[in-house]
Amino acid sequence: MWVRSVVHHWREEVVVATSVLRITDQQAGRFPDVCILSGVTTQNAVRVQAVEWAGPSWILGIPGVTTLLRLWPGRSSTTVALPVAGSIWRAWSHRNTFAMALAMFGLGFVVIGAVRALGGVVVIGVFIVLLACAYRTRAAVNYWLTCRLDTSRACVTVQPTHRCFDEQARALFIQSIR
Repeated sequence: MWVRSVVHHWREEVVVATSVLRITDQQAGRFPDVCILSGVTTQNAVRVQAVEWAGPSWILGIPGVTTLLRLWPGRSSTTVALPVAGSIWRAWSHRNTFAMALAMFGLGFVVIGAVRALGGVVVIGVFIVLLACAYRTRAAVNYWLTCRLDTSRACVTVQPTHRCFDEQARALFIQSIR
């Protein structure tokens, strides 16, 4: 059930895991107290949606897919609270804001170039938008996680997670089934 893999980060080797949380623990407000991505102790948490999905997990990482799947008839979903350190949240938020601003800047070039019939300006604008999308995707890869709901087992599978989070999640899982 628990899967671990090693990711070679530019500074260090990081062990990432796939963690399982029980829905009853979530409903009772019980979850690990360390950041899901960095492993540092935190009191902050974000609420994310977990949906039933049997396909590849990378699809759930695409912005908007979870919302569409949640609205799809016949699919169950639940809200999950996950601890996230303030520094991790701020880093993701700053990168996301910069990417969106860059995309709007590029779209401005596209619109101005189209209105004034300047093909070169349109090409520059498209290049800037593609650059912004690539940067946004990179930010999502570094700070995004997926939550898959399994209603038959009343669990949510979260990946990737930090090993410290995984250890606490495993202990909580074992404690709750006793």
